[in-house]
Amino acid sequence: FQQIFKDLQRTVPRKEYVRGTFVLRVSIDRNCWRTIAISSEHTLEDLHEAIQDAFEFDKDHPYAFFMDGIPWSPDRIMAPGCDEGPSADHASIGDLGLVTGQQFLYLFDFHDEWRFKVEVVKIGSETGPPQPLMTEKKGKSPEQYWSYVEDDYDEES
Repeated sequence: FQQIFKDLQRTVPRKEYVRGTFVLRVSIDRNCWRTIAISSEHTLEDLHEAIQDAFEFDKDHPYAFFMDGIPWSPDRIMAPGCDEGPSADHASIGDLGLVTGQQFLYLFDFHDEWRFKVEVVKIGSETGPPQPLMTEKKGKSPEQYWSYVEDDYDEES
């Protein structure tokens, strides 16, 4: 069994911790995106908070990161308190094995399913910012509760 275990260790890819700054482009579509610089020491929970702030959303729904980019796949990291999978507050950015050009999916609000594509734009060796930082912005943030806005408008008519 020891030989089998040694063989498996050589074939299974290992994710080594990467220290530094990760620059991520988070987009809803090609005309609406934000660039966020985040430290390798921050967690996916910190990234969730930064995305919510950058798009001016309320942080009132569960979420998940699908690391293969496929919604509802088993390759996911869930919001704290969810019953399945690893928790976002224990997944540091530097431990994820991210590489430049990689894309993954951030899905917010399991009912409305806001889908954000996250792309790794750059990984720098310099120390990351103390807090995630939005560095670029394109497009106006969508209304998180657009159906409520329309309903309110209809009642006033």
